[in-house]
Amino acid sequence: MRRLGLKREPRIGIVDGGLHHRRAFDWLSHKKFVSPLSWPSWDCFSFDVFVVPFHTDQNFLKQIKNRLEDFVRSGGVLILFGATQESGIDWIPFLQWHPEYTQTLRLNRGGDDASRIFAGFSPDSDRELKFHTSYFAHGWFLINKRGLPPGDIVLAETRDQRCAVMFVRRSGLKGAILATTLDADHHATVAVPGGDPEAQSTASPHAQRLVQNVIQWALQESLGLGCLRWIWMRARRLAGWLAFRAVRFVILAVPLSLAGYLLFEELQRRNAHNGQPQPEPSLVVLTVAIGAIASALTILGYLGRLSTRISRRD
Repeated sequence: MRRLGLKREPRIGIVDGGLHHRRAFDWLSHKKFVSPLSWPSWDCFSFDVFVVPFHTDQNFLKQIKNRLEDFVRSGGVLILFGATQESGIDWIPFLQWHPEYTQTLRLNRGGDDASRIFAGFSPDSDRELKFHTSYFAHGWFLINKRGLPPGDIVLAETRDQRCAVMFVRRSGLKGAILATTLDADHHATVAVPGGDPEAQSTASPHAQRLVQNVIQWALQESLGLGCLRWIWMRARRLAGWLAFRAVRFVILAVPLSLAGYLLFEELQRRNAHNGQPQPEPSLVVLTVAIGAIASALTILGYLGRLSTRISRRD
């Protein structure tokens, strides 16, 4: 967008689970919390980056799973913190989850993605990213790491089984998804429960740093995709709007045109019976034109209400 001279910051949508989720992302500007209770009055397609925090209602996430996948396919950046399916509901887009909690952690620090996401962490990140007393993450992802497509990368994994704990997928997508079973957003606002007092005092800052790094990575990722996606999304919305209004136009115009045709036929029948000259076909054209004008006025009324609603929302 900046290349076109348009000043527009990436829009960030965050599923709102209440005060806890809001506190974890209070530092963000250009964000909007969206409530599962108000869906479908909002849509992830309104944003460039969409964040699903830990402890989000998984029944709701299952309901919007296809929308999340379409969002990433169309160029959006999706972030999943603490991505688990402990409820037994299959909601995680593009990935399979394994329920075994991880006891070890290894970061793959090579590459640009890792350098941004793990910026500020020491080589002893095992200590810094252990937000729980007896385990690191809420399960792991089933990833075939042999011959990963370009753009896909395992950022964090277990030391023993080398199972993915943080994964980025770009292959086959216009956008990107970063999913992790680390619940850093949860521990960015609360101390680690139980265990070592030193771990309790240091876990929150490290969790905050990881959340901030991931969000900054997502923002940069969305800027790399941004301009063409923004144009494509606006064209998609315009096409949908035109299609919807065209249906309404047909619904209104067809009955009026039919009424004009029947009126013309009736005039022909009466004039023929009375021996009077036949009416000109322009009467039908006039009637159809009246129907079209009435439909156009109706559409303009809906357009006015729509623009008012959008301005209020912005």
